[in-house]
Amino acid sequence: MTKSTGKHRNPPMTNAERVKKWRDANLEVAREKERSYRQRNRAAVKAKKAKHKAGLIQRCSLLNADKQARIEAIYAEAQRLSAETGVLHHVDHIAPLKGKTISGLHIPENLRIITAKANLRKQAFVDHALIEATTMTAWF
Repeated sequence: MTKSTGKHRNPPMTNAERVKKWRDANLEVAREKERSYRQRNRAAVKAKKAKHKAGLIQRCSLLNADKQARIEAIYAEAQRLSAETGVLHHVDHIAPLKGKTISGLHIPENLRIITAKANLRKQAFVDHALIEATTMTAWF
């Protein structure tokens, strides 16, 4: 009999990892469960959508015509870069709209263009050094 060292050969999966693994293996069943949930809980689903929409409105409430035009120009530049380079680019919120420690605004000063790969890797990570280096510190 071997003595246990207390270390796992393979670290245990988190619940989120288990759920993702099950969903990937059972995609049709998962979709049916989600559809069924939405039908049974229409009020809750609508409330969640309304809360999401209210958050978007709140984060966009500081926009005037000039800021809206600047945001549209940033998104147009991201499209141009993607077409020109063949590498997909995203418009990233430097301070995520719904981060764990900070919630940014949907304003031009909080946007930057980065590759899609970098943006998906970043997720909702907050780079405090980048925030400090920009002019955004004035509106936090």
